Amino acid sequence: MSFKLLDIVLARSKLELAGRIHKKWKELAPRDRVPAVVAISNRLGDLENERPAWWESDERPTARKAFEQITGVSFHDLPLKRAVIPSPEFPRLRPFRPGMELPLSLGLPDWFEPPRPEQRRWIVAPPGAGRSFAIQWHSIQKGRRAVEVHHLADAQELFDGSSSIVIGVDAPDPGGDAGALARLDARDEVLVIAPFAPSPVTKGQPDFREPPLAREGWFEARSPAGRERHAAEAQSSMVRDSWYVQQWSAAPGWREMFVRWIAGRTWLETLPRPSTRRCGHRSLGPL
Repeated sequence: MSFKLLDIVLARSKLELAGRIHKKWKELAPRDRVPAVVAISNRLGDLENERPAWWESDERPTARKAFEQITGVSFHDLPLKRAVIPSPEFPRLRPFRPGMELPLSLGLPDWFEPPRPEQRRWIVAPPGAGRSFAIQWHSIQKGRRAVEVHHLADAQELFDGSSSIVIGVDAPDPGGDAGALARLDARDEVLVIAPFAPSPVTKGQPDFREPPLAREGWFEARSPAGRERHAAEAQSSMVRDSWYVQQWSAAPGWREMFVRWIAGRTWLETLPRPSTRRCGHRSLGPL
């Protein structure tokens, strides 16, 4: 759905706005090959039609800087419905573009893998491990629905659909999660990520099993042989209507990996400082 750029910024026309951006761009970076005013005006039209790729390219940081300085509007605040994951808490990080880059996995199991047919998987992970980013990643994948909720039952609107589902849960329900688990047990292609394990096994309920990964080192688990072995053990341990429970563990050197990843995503040139309005995204935070 498109929007009217001139309803947001103060300008008589896109061509007039493009002329001001062109002039500012040349002031900021005299050595840049600045496009013609008409070309910039056409790119402003792309923005209105929710095609921001040219502006968000890593090759044109000065174009964004000129736009924001002239308009006083941050790219983070433009009403663009696009398949990206923003970082409002870190406004100098460019949005993550799932269609153009792969996410960084800081540990195992890899929760970016899609839910598989005939499988109900539950990953136990501490707060701050990056669950919110994973949920947003899944939410923009085709044929998949993903949501973060306080209790498992709060996601019941997803339980009866045909799409694979991914649910981030904050805490166990004081009244118990048995009802929600029973409904999920009737379907497959389910992934739950929570800081707690499912309710204890009782007669007639699904069988919760510890994964092979919990018993091995991270690097061994990441090896091709380790992955193949784990898949075979997981398949042999699973029975119909079972849940496969996995304990998430951070990779050795995850901090260095994360810092390098962040450094490669920083818009150091972006001024003024964009707004940090929250959009439902939670911090990756310290592990």
